[in-house]
Amino acid sequence: MCRREDIDVLFTGPMDISQSLGHPGDPAHPEVQQVVRQVIDTCNANEKPFGIFVGTTEAARKYRDLGASYIAIASDLAFMAKGYHQMVDEKLDFASFSVIP
Repeated sequence: MCRREDIDVLFTGPMDISQSLGHPGDPAHPEVQQVVRQVIDTCNANEKPFGIFVGTTEAARKYRDLGASYIAIASDLAFMAKGYHQMVDEKLDFASFSVIP
C-alpha cells in the first residue's frame, strides 16, 4: 500500500489491530506492537506519512518519537466525559444533594 501513488497517508489503530490478532482491547500486546511497528517502518521506508489513534498521552509521545505525522488522542466522547467528571470532582460540592450523571 505504501508504494501506491494514490494513497497519501496511512492511519492505523492499535485497538483494531489487537482485535484482528485475537488480543481484543490490548493494544500493548507484543504481537500488536510488532505489527504497528512494521506499519511505521514500512511507511518511513517509503516516505509515506502515517497517523495513529492512541488512548493516552504517553502513547502519543511514543509514536511522535517514532515519526507519526498525526496522532488522534482518545475520542471526543472520552474528553467530554473526563471534563464532566473533573468539573463534578473539583468544582462543585454535592454533599447536600444527589447527582445523577
